[in-house]
Amino acid sequence: MARDVVHSAWLLAVVVAAGVLLSSCIGDPGIQVRALNTTRTTVTVYEEPREARSDLVLKPGEEFWMNLCRRPGIGPCSVTMRAVTDANAVVFCRKYGQDELTRDPRVVVDTELRC
Repeated sequence: MARDVVHSAWLLAVVVAAGVLLSSCIGDPGIQVRALNTTRTTVTVYEEPREARSDLVLKPGEEFWMNLCRRPGIGPCSVTMRAVTDANAVVFCRKYGQDELTRDPRVVVDTELRC
């Protein structure tokens, strides 16, 4: 009897864990993109609209992987990336389309201002 209870509890734990894992995968995970800072200063890189929790601080020459186009929904996305200095001066601004990010998954932060 006690053995059946332990087995049932273990089975329930496995089912709950699998449900949590699968539910976290629902939705659009986005496109994994490499952000590379080619400027001579430390910058804060972010996707518009800006959410402070997703700001990425990169030192000169530093790179980091980030997920873009995470919005669930139908149809292609576009994303505007900005980089600012500590003084909040915009040093980089560019809009990317989903097809462009899929073909070349990197954001090279330089002094390009195309917004």
